[in-house]
Amino acid sequence: MGLEKDMICVMIHSGSRGLVSGLRRCPGHARKAPEKYGIALPDRQLACAPVNSPEGQRYIAAMRAAANFAWCNRSFSCTRPAMSLPRCSADRGRN
Repeated sequence: MGLEKDMICVMIHSGSRGLVSGLRRCPGHARKAPEKYGIALPDRQLACAPVNSPEGQRYIAAMRAAANFAWCNRSFSCTRPAMSLPRCSADRGRN
């Protein structure tokens, strides 16, 4: 599908970088997890924990919540403009 004369093209961007950055900074317990589990990291801005540890499970829960938010946000942000157009032929998500 390409652009054609008299066609309307709508682009909606809802950045989530701030949300993800917040998730990385928020759990202070995750910052201490590498040392707690004997994991050497090349950069102090990185964090990790074994997936089955309490820290790992909290991180997975936070990422699931972020994914749910992103899906709902995209759905809401795209549905209203599409409903206002007489014919909407495509929804192309980047992710």
